[in-house]
Amino acid sequence: MSYFDEACGRARGLCALLGTARPMLNAPMREAAGPELVAAVSEAGGLGVIPAADMTPEEITAFGEAVRKLTEKPFAVNLRPEQTVAHKPEDLAAVGEALEFVYDDLGLPHWEALAAARPADAFYPDYFAQFDAALALRPAAMISSFGGFREPEAERLEALGIRHVGTATTLKEAKVLRAAGAEAIIVQGAEAAGPRASFEDAD
Repeated sequence: MSYFDEACGRARGLCALLGTARPMLNAPMREAAGPELVAAVSEAGGLGVIPAADMTPEEITAFGEAVRKLTEKPFAVNLRPEQTVAHKPEDLAAVGEALEFVYDDLGLPHWEALAAARPADAFYPDYFAQFDAALALRPAAMISSFGGFREPEAERLEALGIRHVGTATTLKEAKVLRAAGAEAIIVQGAEAAGPRASFEDAD
């Protein structure tokens, strides 16, 4: 079997798993992927992905309803399980302080001004409430990035027949996700989206 044949076989398997005609997904980037784009990807035979990582549960519900009005095809919801412990204000402040010279060169406000303009609760979406809201949409799949779904979440997905998909940057991450029951794994390069936090390797 050639590499091409093997790749085609994997693509067909992914389509069968997700209930799509094409092995195509949109990146879950909130600024770029609105309900219209998510629905358009699904309508084109791929799997539209709702970028829910920083949405409130109410926003997830409204976004999903908007997608449902535009398509009856399968779609997925992307969440970040690790955000319950990541992206704390003090962590972002440390990054901001380290980049002060860049702000100066570009004539941008420093970290303190940017942080003051952002609501404190913007750093802490309620992940478990997000998960509940996403489940209520009954998507074809739930996709984790920057971490993986834990056993309780994986069991709820399985019980509802929602496909469990993970995102990995390293082989170790892929093995962890596979062991956790992920049915498909999106492999992404370390350069994706700039600095990619590897959830299994702090370096």
